[in-house]
Amino acid sequence: MAHMHAATCLTPMQPVREVVRPDNQLELTEAELEEEIAKMLTANNPAAPKNIARYHMKERCYKFEPMVDQTICHYATDGWLLHKTCEEAKKQLDMEKMEKEAQDRFQVGVDCACALSH
Repeated sequence: MAHMHAATCLTPMQPVREVVRPDNQLELTEAELEEEIAKMLTANNPAAPKNIARYHMKERCYKFEPMVDQTICHYATDGWLLHKTCEEAKKQLDMEKMEKEAQDRFQVGVDCACALSH
């Protein structure tokens, strides 16, 4: 067995890159591969109206708005995200624990009252 150098044993293994092509991938010619196709991304909302007319009471006429809002909200939720270890989260967990204990005490009181009445 050949003697291995100590540094060789300590080097991490390099990841192996393997190209995987799907079965239905198109076969393109060299000319098609070299063809440059320009695409431009825009921030315009296609669902936004092209123009908006609003009635101005002061001038007593309709006027077109110079800017149309292009904002679109993809996801929204109400509420707070708190990390479990922050002070506010600890207060909230303590409050929930106190509410649960109060509900349990109330239920025990109701159960005792029902048992005595029978």
